[in-house]
Amino acid sequence: DPNDATGDNGKFGDKDGDGVSNYHEMLAGTDPDDTNDFLEIVDVEVSGGGSTVSWPTVEGRDYRLECADDIGVVPVNWAVVRDYVTAATNMDSYADVSITSNRFYRVRVRR
Repeated sequence: DPNDATGDNGKFGDKDGDGVSNYHEMLAGTDPDDTNDFLEIVDVEVSGGGSTVSWPTVEGRDYRLECADDIGVVPVNWAVVRDYVTAATNMDSYADVSITSNRFYRVRVRR
């Protein structure tokens, strides 16, 4: 029922089944009815002791890139690589030249 605010249609539901809640899709500006539209890192290009991380954006949303060298610990110690920047196009990337070991990335978004 599309008028029901619970279950798949609710805040914590996942209407399109892409693994991202409707609430998080609203924050990211992605379409909760499109299985292929969600915030994700689409490329990590490693070269010469650094890496360039790329992700799709929505103009006007703010994005922050974070990293962790070990995601096997609880809690994971995420560090800011680049603080919030407002997107002006539909794609962003950042060159991280501070790599000393394996590195895991995530992108955070705020409205």
